[in-house]
Amino acid sequence: MPYGGLRVELTRDDDLALAVVRGEIDLDSSAQLNTVLNKVEKEERILLDMSEVSFMDSSGLAVLLRQSMGRREVGGALRIRNPSEPVRRLLEFCCLEHLLEGQHESEFEGESEPDSESERDSESETVVEAETQSESDVQS
Repeated sequence: MPYGGLRVELTRDDDLALAVVRGEIDLDSSAQLNTVLNKVEKEERILLDMSEVSFMDSSGLAVLLRQSMGRREVGGALRIRNPSEPVRRLLEFCCLEHLLEGQHESEFEGESEPDSESERDSESETVVEAETQSESDVQS
């Protein structure tokens, strides 16, 4: 992955979408994250694995909040699994721990998330994979 890039892999399993997010979420890449998340119907549940997010600023936080509120209004949900330290610190600083997995289990009852990556690959269909690069990577 290029330095400063964002990579999002989206898979589905029944009514649960899993988005694995890697890289940096900033002003340049937050629109791409929003575009990928918009590919999941608002009524569906979406789980974001953010364990490999090295940086997230307020523009990334704004995407997560808009997605969460929009989904909640129509019966869907957005939760974050395994937040990296930068993501966890930002969520805690902004008092948004409710977005973390395990905070509202009723919205994710009956979740049938596969335990291993091999199970996930065999049971889920890859919906979209997106990658962005920072301007400096594109120019080189």
